[in-house]
Amino acid sequence: MSFEATTKYLTDPKWPLEEISKFEYAVGLSPTSQFVQKPYLDLFSHAKSASRSNAILLSRLLDLYLITGPPLPSELISFEPDSSIDDPFYPITVLSFYTRWVQRSDSNTNQYSWESVKPAIEKWMKKFSDNTDEDQDLYISELVNLIAAVSYAQPAYAQDQTTKYGWFSPDFLDPTSIDHHILFLSKFNPDAIPEDPGYQILGSLSLLTKRYFPILLNMISSSKTFEILKSTLSSQKLSRLSYDFLYQFLVQSTRFPYSADYLLNSLPSMVSDYLVSSPSAISDPEIWNLKKEALHNLLGHSDLGMWADKITSTYTLMVNGKNVKDIEPTVDIMDEAA
Repeated sequence: MSFEATTKYLTDPKWPLEEISKFEYAVGLSPTSQFVQKPYLDLFSHAKSASRSNAILLSRLLDLYLITGPPLPSELISFEPDSSIDDPFYPITVLSFYTRWVQRSDSNTNQYSWESVKPAIEKWMKKFSDNTDEDQDLYISELVNLIAAVSYAQPAYAQDQTTKYGWFSPDFLDPTSIDHHILFLSKFNPDAIPEDPGYQILGSLSLLTKRYFPILLNMISSSKTFEILKSTLSSQKLSRLSYDFLYQFLVQSTRFPYSADYLLNSLPSMVSDYLVSSPSAISDPEIWNLKKEALHNLLGHSDLGMWADKITSTYTLMVNGKNVKDIEPTVDIMDEAA
């Protein structure tokens, strides 16, 4: 990949799309070491300054970084919150970039270095608890996505940040009235949640209601949080869910050994009524597929016990062409008080 082409890509907002596609393909085949040579570092520095006033060039620079993942000095890859940049897409673009960078970070290589982006990311994460930013609604979803990515890639660091900024403090976290706090709890790595006061917050929420159901699905993915919540998962309460929520729960519960064990051994009526002998009212193909996915998950479970034959035969029947019941669709509303 030539230096001239890279210069064109990073400085000419009107460069033809066909040339851009060719360039990005060629970049993907180029050695990362090429982009840490001094001419390129100087070019990146210039491009970073120019991109403050041009969203197209900013997007290209960040795309180039994502394609190559070069081990750059942190100042070249630092895009901090900046109120002087009058572009509502700036925080969205930068947060999306950092999310994808963190998802690709690997301590075993020198590409997509966590340390190079950590200082800027910490400043963005701090804004999660900034209630004075009038523009926060514009980018809060992307910020939550970034925080979630960090919580999986760097769980110890993420947990330290939650303690530092009090994100799980009852004085701050209020999912009863703040929607993006629900999004936060539905995406944050459950294993990075501080037990105190995080578990108390979870215990105070009615997770089987429509508003908090995404949080429940997320918490099932950790054996620690599932352990503290499983006592609330009775067959009586679960059977009051609408079919779409019920089968989402069954799919998520069958993905992990600990929750599958609980389903098979402590919630036998859920297995018998909704998996091996599903209600005849199922008319929605999506729900039908969720049921099939749950059965498929269970077939990978090491100990199905008394359910082995029934689960196998029901799944085989569905795979071999059993159709959804040909009945009139019914409206099935989630019970808010479940």
